[in-house]
Amino acid sequence: MSENKHEILGFLSELLSEIYEEQNHLREEMQLYNQKIFSLNQKVKKLGTDEESNECMFSGTAETNIEKKEEYSSQIEILQIKIFDMQERVIALQKRVDNVKKLSTIVDEVGIKQEEDKNTRTNVLNDKLRLLETQELERKRISMELHDTTVQNLTTLIHKTELCTKLMDIDVIRAKLELQTMTSTIRETINELRGIIYDLRPMSIDDLGLVTTLERFIKQMEIENPDGIPIRLVVHQQEVKVLPVINLTLFRIIQEAYNNTRKHAKAGHFDITITYDKDEIELEISDDGIGFQLALLQKENKTNNRNFGLSIMKERVDLLTGTMEVMSEQENGTKILIKVPIIKEEEYDTN
Repeated sequence: MSENKHEILGFLSELLSEIYEEQNHLREEMQLYNQKIFSLNQKVKKLGTDEESNECMFSGTAETNIEKKEEYSSQIEILQIKIFDMQERVIALQKRVDNVKKLSTIVDEVGIKQEEDKNTRTNVLNDKLRLLETQELERKRISMELHDTTVQNLTTLIHKTELCTKLMDIDVIRAKLELQTMTSTIRETINELRGIIYDLRPMSIDDLGLVTTLERFIKQMEIENPDGIPIRLVVHQQEVKVLPVINLTLFRIIQEAYNNTRKHAKAGHFDITITYDKDEIELEISDDGIGFQLALLQKENKTNNRNFGLSIMKERVDLLTGTMEVMSEQENGTKILIKVPIIKEEEYDTN
């Protein structure tokens, strides 16, 4: 067995160990949450027993018990949602285990004849693993965003609805106030879902093109972050109608670059320049931030957020058979030059 083969199998073995460790951690957390749910259910049962034995007591005591039961029930539901999310993550991790095992089998069975074949297979495998990791990270981001905002809001609405049902015959004014709060929460949830949908795929990209979508993105950033980094957009030549996937990929690259600049660069401006030539689209992204030493960054751990962002951008450009050049120096800002070929819809062969 060759050294490359040993290295790949070792890498996959370490990856499996990390996945198993995460699965065990999730199962321990689920067990802990189940214990908490059991404890809260016992408290709810005790309150129900107290209510039966205190039917003739003051109404204030009964109302306090109802509020406590609602609080405990709310905590139980939140814990159940967390357990459900963890179960989904365990299932997703198991799928990754199966994929890694399949890759291990493939690597183990492959007979390497020439050194060039070894390098080719290794590069292809690494590319596939990086793409899988990128997809998993994006799915994780979306699931966390849904869990932390939309699911929590919907859970709150369920409890508010139950509370309003009980208040209708007791306190109409408070019931109306609760309904007003619910209306506000529903509006917030709708706006959050629209934001998530927009992140998944801006609807204007297919109909209106890249430039209009970027203009809308810039306005959105100005509204959401009035004190953020100003974005300047310059377009040379008339926009060419290309395959939607090209526009979407370039838009994602610009988003990634802007997020990197906003988080790390301490820049005063973020500039986007798009040039439509006869056969290619040239995209230049630059900022006047603190910059970095590219050679030093490449030696750092692969989990470095900025380095990982650049690698994702490079992979997107490679998928479009384009080129990407990064130029940066400390205290002198960063410039990214990307060139991708123009492919029109009528020229695209779906076969």
